[in-house]
Amino acid sequence: MKINNNDINMNKIMKAYQNLNQQDNNNVKKQTKLDQVNISNEAKEIQNIKETLENKSEIRQEKVDQIKNQIQNGTYQVDSQKIAEKIISDIE
Repeated sequence: MKINNNDINMNKIMKAYQNLNQQDNNNVKKQTKLDQVNISNEAKEIQNIKETLENKSEIRQEKVDQIKNQIQNGTYQVDSQKIAEKIISDIE
């Protein structure tokens, strides 16, 4: 048995497939838009300040060296009045 419309049906199938493929390509092109993030100048400045503070040492090395030298030389003196005032102000 021979079917004469086979070529016609095959052409319709190929056209339908090409149309679907074209639609898929269009959808992919639409979906490939890039996301963007905009950072304000204030946020950039805050980030810079944060990085500066993180990199800054809390130890004042000059002060530490000065006190070490005073202790080694026997010239370091503690002011008990100032210590007592500081303790009381921290409690309040």
